[in-house]
Amino acid sequence: MRIEREKQEKRYEQLRIIRKRQQREEQLEQQKRGDLEQASTSFTQSQYIYQYIQEVETQLLANTLSVEQFQKFVKWKKWALKHADRLNPVKQKVESFLLADTESTEDPNKMKLH
Repeated sequence: MRIEREKQEKRYEQLRIIRKRQQREEQLEQQKRGDLEQASTSFTQSQYIYQYIQEVETQLLANTLSVEQFQKFVKWKKWALKHADRLNPVKQKVESFLLADTESTEDPNKMKLH
């Protein structure tokens, strides 16, 4: 009787551990999906900003600008690109891969992404 009860308790404990692990894996998967969806939204927003910057530049440079006007535009463009880059998860992801690559030891078998 006692041995059977101990076996049953052990099975219950194993099932509890398995369920807990599955719940953690499910939560991680949901978090990864949410992160991916957020990254997609940020990517779209950054692309709109890049396009906006390009359109402003196209229309502005169709005009004759003074040095001061051009310098003001260059300053704004630099600021706007920096913000778009901050939002761009693709740029951040690529940089994270490249940074990880430079921190690892030299391996002649490394895959190139291009």
